[in-house]
Amino acid sequence: MASWRDTIRRLSPSHEATRGTGRRVGGEWAEDSVRRFSDVYNQMRPQAVLLLDGANDLAALGSPAVTSASAAVDTMARQARLGGSRVYIATLTPPRAGGRLALPVSLVTSYNDRMRAIAAQQGATLVDLYSALVGNVTLYIGIDGLHPNEIGYQKMAETFFNAVVATLETP
Repeated sequence: MASWRDTIRRLSPSHEATRGTGRRVGGEWAEDSVRRFSDVYNQMRPQAVLLLDGANDLAALGSPAVTSASAAVDTMARQARLGGSRVYIATLTPPRAGGRLALPVSLVTSYNDRMRAIAAQQGATLVDLYSALVGNVTLYIGIDGLHPNEIGYQKMAETFFNAVVATLETP
C-alpha cells in the first residue's frame, strides 16, 4: 500500500516540496521526531516542511500527550520557519469506531485544536486531514481504527498537495 508521501511524489515528482518526503520513522513519538528533526532539516534545507505527528504519543499516553506532542510539533515548526521553510501542520485523521487502535474522538479533537493554534501562532498552513476524511471514515480509515487505508492515504496526499500548490505555486 502506498503511503501519503509516496502519493505526493507521484502527483508531482519534480516539485521542490516533494523532495525528501518520508523522513518519518514508524512508531516514533513526536518528542523523538524533534531529536532527529534538526539534523535532517539542516541537511536538506527544504522549501517546505510537512508536519504530521502525535498519534503514537496519544495512543501510548492518552491526554497527557496532547501537551507533550503538540510542544514537539511547535518546536519543529518554529525551527523550520526560522530556517526559511514554508511550514504545513496537519491535524490527525479521524478515528474509525470499533477498531482496536482507534483513539477516542475527544482526544483527537483536543490535539487537533492544538495543531490549529500552533499553525496560527507559527504562521504555518493548517492541513486539515481530519475534516478531509471525517465525512466517510469507513472509506478512508482501515479496520484497525487508526491507520488510513490506500484510499485514505490518497486523500491525505491530495489534501497536502493541494495546500502546497495553493501556497507555493504562483500563477
